[in-house]
Amino acid sequence: MSKITDSTYYRAISPIKNAVNKGRVIPLGGTPRLFFLCGANGHDGNVSYRRKQVHDFLLKNVENAQVIIAEKFFDEYRRNSREKNALDFEHVLTKVSEKVIIIMESPSAICELGAFAHHELRHKLIVINDSSFKDSPSFINTGPLEAVRECSDENRVLWYKMYHGDVEGKDGVAAVFHDLNSLVENPSVASKRIPCEDLDPSNEITAKTALFVHDLIFMMREVKYKSLINAVKIVFGESKKYDNVKKILTILISLGFIAYEDRFSKIKSVRGKAFFRYSDDDGVMRKGFFLDGLKQRMRA
Repeated sequence: MSKITDSTYYRAISPIKNAVNKGRVIPLGGTPRLFFLCGANGHDGNVSYRRKQVHDFLLKNVENAQVIIAEKFFDEYRRNSREKNALDFEHVLTKVSEKVIIIMESPSAICELGAFAHHELRHKLIVINDSSFKDSPSFINTGPLEAVRECSDENRVLWYKMYHGDVEGKDGVAAVFHDLNSLVENPSVASKRIPCEDLDPSNEITAKTALFVHDLIFMMREVKYKSLINAVKIVFGESKKYDNVKKILTILISLGFIAYEDRFSKIKSVRGKAFFRYSDDDGVMRKGFFLDGLKQRMRA
């Protein structure tokens, strides 16, 4: 990289670095709210009737909702992560999600309830269950469901009469939508400044770290993986490990926020704007990165 190109690059990235390190990053309107929806699949491999109904309800009624269906993520995750087991992957999805909604309609959903009722995650859970079992002294009721009830004053275990036949069967799952809406109502304020540690990809993966990585890609227009990591290092420091970035890219791809065909291609945002604000004129940064890329191509 020439000194001129170097200068152009650092002038472009400096406002991001300064905003992050001084805690001046602010969410913009339209920041997505991520909901992880668990339940059964039908015989055709698509989500069950109940899960489709809840999925559509969230998208229609919750502003900026993005619904995570885990099955769509697995192939991408296994390709980009050393860990191949679905449990670790689902814990990653749980950490980036605002709420985890489990429809108790299959053995796999029961397993997910047991996994996510851990004390670090249970505060995110909303469980939809069959009212036929509401008064049962089973371990499900006295164990994980009781743990969910105890960790909040809200009623986050929702009951209705489920159809007991095949998972493809249709029933009145909409009976819980009023209470579900109360639990996922839009937050009142989204303009709070975000501290540096909440954006750092070397820490645990959260929605904020994932959206920051998207914004870095968006500002750089298109970027190779190695160059993305170098940019992250400039912002957060050279001495840290950024292995989480590969998992974050998987999440962003699966949500439809970025395109990344393979490890030899460039990573691009498919959105028209960033999720956070970094300066009074973030367009200047994009122009700086564009000029830097143009200079590099001219010198190639």
